[in-house]
Amino acid sequence: MIDILLISESKIDASFPQSQFLLPGFSIPFRLDRTCNGGSLLLYTREDLPIRPLPLIYGKIECLIIEMNISNKKWILAGIYNPQKSRIVSFLEVLEKNISFYSSSFENFIVFGDFNCDMGENVMQDFCGSFSLRSLIKSPTCFKSHENPTCIDLILTNRFQNFQNSITLDTGLSDFHFLTVTC
Repeated sequence: MIDILLISESKIDASFPQSQFLLPGFSIPFRLDRTCNGGSLLLYTREDLPIRPLPLIYGKIECLIIEMNISNKKWILAGIYNPQKSRIVSFLEVLEKNISFYSSSFENFIVFGDFNCDMGENVMQDFCGSFSLRSLIKSPTCFKSHENPTCIDLILTNRFQNFQNSITLDTGLSDFHFLTVTC
């Protein structure tokens, strides 16, 4: 059973009615629309999970933040989409400010989505080091280049011991990207 589902690069805008994206068993999805030509986020949560949307406090990036209670523990979930690798430094700076803001109230973090940047990059290592985040995804997720696939669709958490069976799956639904999954 799926508890949380993030769709990045959904390529939707306000012209798409909310009713078009309702799924049985899930709450009304959180949306961050951009245009039908790129970007956008859809974040689904199982309808019985206690959740609350939280605002992006600093900057403007493609990021949906929610508070979720799992087993009497409060978690911050940040679903993200960084549209270009060349923007990763400024993207992570804004994301870091927002996570820092919430870190005084929350101890458990999950940041997931399409970073368009590999974990081997110094900027990613520095960002993860700031919050003791580890990547649950280790295998390639992007096959734009079949000779040199990359791992840019990530699930990062500071509570890695709470997760298992983190994998990537080729669903055939995306042009280059695999689905990332964890339990």
